[in-house]
Amino acid sequence: RVRFLHHLVMDYNPISNRIRKLLLPTTTPTPTSSSSSDGVRICSIGGGPGYDHISFCIIAAFLQQIQSDDDDFDDAVVSYERKTVHTQIFDLFDNDWKRIMNLLESCVEPTISRITTEMNSSNNKYQERFSTNNVMIMHHCDVRLGIDDLENRDLHCMLPTADIICLQYVLHENSSSIFPTSMKKQLDAADKSSVRPIGGVVRDLLARAKVGAFMICTDSNNFVWPILKENAAFYGWTYLGDAEKKKGVSFGPTSFVILERHDKPNGVT
Repeated sequence: RVRFLHHLVMDYNPISNRIRKLLLPTTTPTPTSSSSSDGVRICSIGGGPGYDHISFCIIAAFLQQIQSDDDDFDDAVVSYERKTVHTQIFDLFDNDWKRIMNLLESCVEPTISRITTEMNSSNNKYQERFSTNNVMIMHHCDVRLGIDDLENRDLHCMLPTADIICLQYVLHENSSSIFPTSMKKQLDAADKSSVRPIGGVVRDLLARAKVGAFMICTDSNNFVWPILKENAAFYGWTYLGDAEKKKGVSFGPTSFVILERHDKPNGVT
């Protein structure tokens, strides 16, 4: 999952390109400033102990590292401040994952910083500041329920500020709840020109996420993508999936949809 997300975000396509812009480091002419830029807010649904968090931390560190090779600042010492990653994980098994998440968090940052430092050890023209503010927080969540349900109260509070929403290997395994029997009957009888219903927390994510938010979905099967795309378009999202990207993503997921919200034509304001 770490590799799939990393390669999907690093892929060259219009939506991934804009996601990477959120993770670009900030620069200052001197390394003396102690102020930190706003971090990227990740909403990781079903993210276990922190798969999505690790991917985004690696990407942010890499983007900081390659900026160090820029020759536009020959006459100055430039401080590159890695964009911080603030990940809130929402999982049905939050209590089981929490201890593992804490252990993982304690080793991720030192490992990434050490590798990046070694990569830049020969370049003494730049002074780099490594982020120590990356953080993961675990919450309870049940994707089978709506966002206004009491079990999803933390997700309800976080969603309006989320920059990137990740659902890796969540939709297919919960498809019986997201597309319950009553809805499947509606799907069979629905007018092909209408938007087929989608349930659980997914509809609320599409309806209530902020304009400018991104959503990344990967899964083992793509049968839910057509209905997801219909609802996404209804709520003002554009999308790109494996069906639209014929060449696929090298070493990335074979089944995916990435989305970007441009408007709220039918969403909750």
